[in-house]
Amino acid sequence: MTKYSVDWGHKDDKLVYFDGKKIIKRPKFKDGDELFGENIPFKYCRKLFEKNVRIFRIHANLISDFRKSKGIEKTDEADARLIYEYYTLHPDDFKPYTGEPVLKLLYVTFKEVQKLRVSTSNRLWAMGEDDNNGHLFKDLQKIEKDVVKQMRNELVNYPIWDWLQEIKGINVATASGLLAYIGEVKRFQMVSSLNSYAGLGVHNGLATKKRKGESMGHHPKLKSLLLGIIGDSFIKQRTPVYRGIYDSVKKKELVKEYPAGFLKEHYNGYKKDDTKLLLGHAHNRAIRKMMKIFLQHYWVLDRQLHKLDTRPPYVHEHLKHKSYIMPSHIPESLLPFKPF
Repeated sequence: MTKYSVDWGHKDDKLVYFDGKKIIKRPKFKDGDELFGENIPFKYCRKLFEKNVRIFRIHANLISDFRKSKGIEKTDEADARLIYEYYTLHPDDFKPYTGEPVLKLLYVTFKEVQKLRVSTSNRLWAMGEDDNNGHLFKDLQKIEKDVVKQMRNELVNYPIWDWLQEIKGINVATASGLLAYIGEVKRFQMVSSLNSYAGLGVHNGLATKKRKGESMGHHPKLKSLLLGIIGDSFIKQRTPVYRGIYDSVKKKELVKEYPAGFLKEHYNGYKKDDTKLLLGHAHNRAIRKMMKIFLQHYWVLDRQLHKLDTRPPYVHEHLKHKSYIMPSHIPESLLPFKPF
């Protein structure tokens, strides 16, 4: 078995390999060889999977920081050597990569086609749709529907879909996005880890915020999907359980009393009066709470469907909260349901 590090040259679209001794342009991979790198394009990985090569990837920021600490100029050859050296020092930072799930590829395609369909629709409306250009929009509509059909066929391979499809406000596209962005639930040993990954974590009792010069530490697209699309859908469609959580939290927040100027300072001096800020603040806290409960249900059910252990959330395990909000629907395979 031979270990290789690799760096992909974005500009020249080429791969540079290092075997621990010398730079290699075209290594002859054998069954069982291992490859370490950053974000290697899937088109290259697919060929290596066919040869039973094991691939491990690392976040590019770690290699960038390692390069800066050594004061080395960035080149493809230098990075290939640095990746190999970093692997010898911190092998656990490299995670196994088995390829992009089909559902993720379909969802990304769906979002791209949807964006193109909407922009095309706007242009046609401005131009005045006629028989000569109207077929463009119809073709895009057909492609979008075909991708949705493929996503629906792929979702049956995910046990959690049995639960998601029963929730009012969740459709094929949003369910596919959740599964694509969250990935395998076994990665999250605690529900708090999933909350942090989704951008719903807290620090010192406050919601975490993006700060200049600091890594976000969460998946921004997953956060947007939860708060901007699914959460909004739950509110508008009055989804059982979740809309009730939203209304209850918002009602409590609206009667809270804050010191003068507190909200303006909290929201970085937005030029709104306290009444509008209070409404927005109450909405933000309510929708975050609603989606955290939704993620808690997702985490518990998906882990149990995969025969994985589930432990109580922090408020139950450490703060000794007694009440537990049950999901509105539970897959038959988990009945009788015990969340922990």
